[in-house]
Amino acid sequence: MIEPDVENWLHNVNSIINETDELLQKKADNSGCSCFNPSLITRYKHGKKAFKLMKDNISPLLQEKRDMGTEMSYPVILQETWATPEKGYTPFESRESTLKEIVKALNDFNVNMIGVHGMPGVGKTTLVKEVLRQVEKDKLFDKMIFIEVTQTVETRMILTKLGNKLGMQLTNKDISEMKMRLHAQLKNMEEKILIIFDNVWEVPDLETTGILEAVDEGKCKVLLTTRGRDVLKRMGCKVFEIGILSEEESWRLFKNTAGPGHDFIKASEVESLAKDICKKCGRLPIAIVTLAKALKNECDPRQWEEALQQLNKSSRSNFEGALKMAYLSIELSYNYLRGEELKKTFLLCSLMSHQASTLDLVKYVLALDIFERFNTVEEALNKVHTLINELKGSCLLLDNQTNTSFSMHDFVREVALSIANRDDHAFSVRNEFDWEWPSQDKLEICEKIFIHDSIISDQLGDELECPKLESFFMNNNNSYVEIPEKFFSGMRKLKVLDLTGFRFSSLSSSLHLLVNLQTLSLKYGTFEDVTIIGKLKKLKILILQSSNVKQLPREIGHLTKLKLLDLSYCRKLEFIAPNVISSLFRLEELYMRKCFALWKDKGENVEQSNASLHELNHLSRLTALEIDIKVENIFPLDLFSKEMKRYKISIEDQSSSHCTLCTDREHWKIKSFDELETFRTVKLEHNSIIWSGRLRCFKNVEFLCLGKLQGIKNVLTGLDEEGFSQLKVLHVRDNPNILVYC
Repeated sequence: MIEPDVENWLHNVNSIINETDELLQKKADNSGCSCFNPSLITRYKHGKKAFKLMKDNISPLLQEKRDMGTEMSYPVILQETWATPEKGYTPFESRESTLKEIVKALNDFNVNMIGVHGMPGVGKTTLVKEVLRQVEKDKLFDKMIFIEVTQTVETRMILTKLGNKLGMQLTNKDISEMKMRLHAQLKNMEEKILIIFDNVWEVPDLETTGILEAVDEGKCKVLLTTRGRDVLKRMGCKVFEIGILSEEESWRLFKNTAGPGHDFIKASEVESLAKDICKKCGRLPIAIVTLAKALKNECDPRQWEEALQQLNKSSRSNFEGALKMAYLSIELSYNYLRGEELKKTFLLCSLMSHQASTLDLVKYVLALDIFERFNTVEEALNKVHTLINELKGSCLLLDNQTNTSFSMHDFVREVALSIANRDDHAFSVRNEFDWEWPSQDKLEICEKIFIHDSIISDQLGDELECPKLESFFMNNNNSYVEIPEKFFSGMRKLKVLDLTGFRFSSLSSSLHLLVNLQTLSLKYGTFEDVTIIGKLKKLKILILQSSNVKQLPREIGHLTKLKLLDLSYCRKLEFIAPNVISSLFRLEELYMRKCFALWKDKGENVEQSNASLHELNHLSRLTALEIDIKVENIFPLDLFSKEMKRYKISIEDQSSSHCTLCTDREHWKIKSFDELETFRTVKLEHNSIIWSGRLRCFKNVEFLCLGKLQGIKNVLTGLDEEGFSQLKVLHVRDNPNILVYC
């Protein structure tokens, strides 16, 4: 929210802009006149008015802006996703009474904590969102904060989300300080708040965050959804149970989903089959919707007969009762996916994290050769986006309105993991304190291992014998774990190795035995020496993001098949051996944000000096680049010979200040952070260099931030004579000499 003084200042600025536009229009109207007519006098008058406008209005406004300082706005709480009616939401009679009772409980002064529980996929979240829309309409609360909780109750994540919704900046703080600040904020608030924790697995920490005290004082109420009734009992909640639908409601939901108007279902040969299939869904909404979607607008009775036959034949011992039928319906949706590429991608999605990165999925599919016809990262990324959209359309992935990440419904994931274990020889562990490796017989045929958020210190063993293993993922957020020296010696066919958050001091010596490795991801590692990685000659993707690596040695230059290199946020990286970057001639994507390596000037001739930015010119296949440069005089005039498809480039001097508006999507009225993150971005912050002609390869820039540029008075044509036709956001700051923006 913008401060009132700033609002007034902006109003005055807009008035001056309008006056300036009128003056420019008058000038344009006379621009075609001969110099031997009275237009000379007119031009003189216009110039005099412009000088007076600058002196009497623009200069004082610029001084006012400097006097304002940096605090010009404060965060606002964005509209929640539940505020918009759910697409395709169907009100059910069996739920209406529960909905009204929950609203009544929220009105009850004596009820402060309310819990909604039910089996996965039964519609708990959908019902609660409808409750919130009713509560908002009745204005029962001043603020409502919706927080989605994963299986691992991550305190920092919850605190950060709460802080953001309350207009607080809690990032980069330790947990205790975050709790203290949040506690103080809640204690001093006069507004009445409703906090919703969706999909709770364990009791969240309400005491040290100040939420419990706010509840006791009547300032705050808490609404939770969960699968387990015991969580709600331990919290002393008033409990509401959501059951499965009635047969009539199930059939109505099935028909509405399978096809608007559903005239084809009314055909005698289809209707009886459709009803039988609907019954097999066990009256579970998630199962009904996914299966009906798979058969949407299908008019051929044989397809319905085949679907029913598959439902009757299949059986899974670990899903009983209604869950068994729901499992079979989800499995049938999987069976109806078109092609092996889509099926393999779906199973791979289920093995990944709750809110997985699309780029992380790309690093798997490229190495595992799931897409046989695609050789470049860009092609694979486009294909992944297409398949993710298909899976969302089949209700097998959640439609979270973003292209950079994806997520999966809990129940759908459980079914997918069961299929992956059976068909894809996958072993997966999530959020387990006490777990064991499968038997050696199963390890012998295991092809994929994914260990998420689980205690691993005692489980590693000296060596893992998995001769057919192709993918290995394991993250560690809890303790220091050393990888045994021979740990990788029994997995020679490994193609993807992803170790996230490991705090080992050095890389295992058996790493060099992974001669077939194509993707290596070592995010947040505390190791410093990466020399051994240079022996992995088949490597296509190398991710060292946020690691403690200090040098990029000459050996990395041996990775001539590398297509993607991620060094972003490697803040300790200072030395890059000369000719390493230029040796990676197949490199398509290079990420070095917040990695301020000491690039040398091309003219330097010092032994053991750093690499030069000129080496980037040798990367003819480069299509994506993210880089921050802090020393202005080392940026070469001839850098980049062609336009790139994706980039974020920042060139600043050492004294440049951080620009917070560059990441403020609300300020630029951009719909989503995802959209802002995908903009082609150039940020220039320089005191001395005139940049005319240096941005020719960035004509497709979408977000341009300019600060402290000298010698430029016309922003766009001064930087490039042809301008920037795809520009969406222009941010100019600390440039009092700039008079024209187009």
